Amino acid sequence: MYRLQNGVLKIWLTTKIRLELVGCIV
Repeated sequence: MYRLQNGVLKIWLTTKIRLELVGCIV
């Protein structure tokens, strides 16, 4: 269960960083 949460957290962080980068570019 901890591994699953860690994976979701990683995906969420990656998505957030990606959105922030896109926001900076745009």
